[in-house]
Parts: sequence; structure tokens; C-alpha cells
Amino acid sequence: MAVILSAAEAVPRNVHVAGRADLGAYGAHSVQARAASGNFARKSYARLNVRADDDKKDKDDDKKSGDDDKKGGDDDKKSGDDKKDGDAKSTKTAKGDGEPTKTSAASEETATGGGSDASAPSDDGASPTASGDGASASATDAADSAPAESGSPSESSGASAPVSSGSASGGSSSSGNSTSAGTGTMPASAGQSTLSAPMKVTGVFDGGMKTFDRGVKCTGQSEGDDSDAVFDIQEGGTLKNVIIGADQKEGVHCQGSCTLENVWWEAVCEDAFTIKKQTASGTTTITGGGASGAEDKVLQHNGGGTLKVSGFTVDNFGKLYRSCGNCKESAERHIILDGIKASGGTSTLIGINPNFGDTAQITNSCITGTKNICEEFEGTTPGNEPKSVSTGASKTCVFTDADINAC
Repeated sequence: MAVILSAAEAVPRNVHVAGRADLGAYGAHSVQARAASGNFARKSYARLNVRADDDKKDKDDDKKSGDDDKKGGDDDKKSGDDKKDGDAKSTKTAKGDGEPTKTSAASEETATGGGSDASAPSDDGASPTASGDGASASATDAADSAPAESGSPSESSGASAPVSSGSASGGSSSSGNSTSAGTGTMPASAGQSTLSAPMKVTGVFDGGMKTFDRGVKCTGQSEGDDSDAVFDIQEGGTLKNVIIGADQKEGVHCQGSCTLENVWWEAVCEDAFTIKKQTASGTTTITGGGASGAEDKVLQHNGGGTLKVSGFTVDNFGKLYRSCGNCKESAERHIILDGIKASGGTSTLIGINPNFGDTAQITNSCITGTKNICEEFEGTTPGNEPKSVSTGASKTCVFTDADINAC
């Protein structure tokens, strides 16, 4: 039997079928949407990855550029440091170039040419050596390096080296120049150095106004020899800015044409200065300086030739200059005094031997309280005493009242 449904009953079923169909279609669309959404997400993620890679690459490029800049800066810094080091080395070399060198002690204390400083006196009794050739040797080096042991030079520090007001300078009368009379006093000592043997000077020795002695008491007028001297200047040598202390016998010896500049004697013993050797054509020069307390002679001339003295100050003395009157060599000697200040001479300012051909000349000097200005002797042979012949001005001893009163 057939069942016939009404329209009202049939509609809901169709609707349900259609609804399921629609739902199926919706589901399909949802699946498609999700698929599309997934594709979009994957594409977006891929684009993000690409962008991130690009950003990372840009950062890497920036970092590389920064590293390159830093490397360039480091290279510039290294270049600057290299330049600075090079400049420093150059300065050190130049400074080093400017700094003098010391020499070791030789068999005698010798001032040798060559521009090097005075070497320390040795502590074994050997004579010290000083050097210099135009460049003065330093007495500080000579004394500061010396050990204070028995038989060796010793030194105690003193005041800084003063500027001596007594070291007047000027040409000799033979050159036409003149010097005002010495007006200086003994300068303060810059230190003390006691030598165990004479210091031999062959170049230029600058004592820096230190006091040098031999550490022995004066034995009066007993004759000494070269071994008793404080300084032994060789031919062409120069001694300057030195004080000779009282504890010595023979002062300074000269073995040829020598030069003394601003040399002072605290207390003269047998002689202050002696020209031991010099040729007839040789000339020794003393400029500035002074001496005090000579019982007999200050300047003794045994060799031949000429002695020129200028700007020298002397007081309390027997004779300022004496040409030897009984030496083995009866040489012709000449003394030229210019700008001398002398006081308290108990015997004579000058003593010469005209019979040997000696001459004397005085200019621009101030001589006071001195018994005789010039005394002439008759020279003789060794073992005999020269006899006094005359005093005063003469054709061989030339000066005027003005020449000795330039005070």
C-alpha cells in the first residue's frame, strides 16, 4: 500500500538534504580557505625569512664595514706609534750624541787631547790622567769617580763653582792690547780632590773651580821635582779653573809652551808655577788667577822663551817672577806683565839676568807695598849664587810710573 505524504511533511526532509549539501559546500569552501590561508601564511613566512635574511646580510655588511673602519684606525694608530717611536729613538740618539765619554786611568794622571773627560785618579798610586782637545775635561769626573781609599785621591763636595771676579783677560803688551789690573780675590772652592801623583795635562783640563792638592805639608824652600807637582802640563797643554790647595810642595810644572787660565794658589810653597822646559821661540801664557803667601818665588822660569802674564793678582810674596840665574841651561828669557795687581812684595816684583839676554816689560799694572819693581842679577853657573847688579827701570827692564800705578 502506497503512503502519500503531504507537502508539509516533505519540505523538512528536502531542507535537511539541501542543508547538508550546503554544509558540505561550506566545508569544502572552508577547506579551500584554510588551504589558501596556509598558502598565504607560508608565502608570508617565506617573505619574512627573505626579509630577515636581507636584514642579517645588511647587518653583516655593516659589521664588516665597521671592522674595516676599526682596522683602518688601528693601522693609523700603529703608524702614529711607529712615528712616535722613531722620533723618540732619534731624540735619544741625538741626546746620546750630545753626551761626553770617560776614559780609564793611565799610568799617570794625564789630560790627553781628544775631547774626552778627565779620568778618575787611580787608587793604586798611579798618576791620574785628564783629557780634552778644545772641549774641556771635567774636574767633577776626575774627582767624583776617585775612590777614597788609602793612597788614592779623595774628595769632599763643596759649594757650586763660582764665577771668579779675578780672572781678567786681555792680550799681552806685545800684541798691542792691554788689560786692566787684576782685581779679583780667591774664589770659593767647588770641592776637594787630593791626588796621589801629579796629574799630567796634555790637552785642556777644566777643574770646575775645585781645589786640588797632594795631601802633604809644605816643606818650605827645599827644592822638589816633577813628582812633587800637583799638575804637570805638557807641551801645548791648558789648565783652567783650578785652585791649588795648601797641602802640596811644587804647585804646577810646565814642560813646554803651556796655557793657564783662572788658576789660583791658596798658599804657595817652594814655587807656585815653574817653566821646566821651553824652547827659545816658545811662549807660555797665564791669564787671570792669582796667588798668595809665597815665602820666595811665585813664578819660576827655568826653560827658555817667553812668559806672558795678564790679569793676575798676587799678595804677600817674595818675588812674583824670577828668571833662573844658576840653571844648567843659561837660556835667554823674557817676561811680559800686563794688568797685574800686586801688593806686599818683600823682595822684588821681577828678577832677571841681563847677561843671559833676559828682558822684562810691565804695563797697566797696580803695584803697591813692594820693595823693588825690577832687580837685575848677574847670572852664573850651577852651585853659585847670582849677584844683584841693579834695581829699577832700565833698557832691559822697561816700565814707567804710570805702568805700575794703574790702580
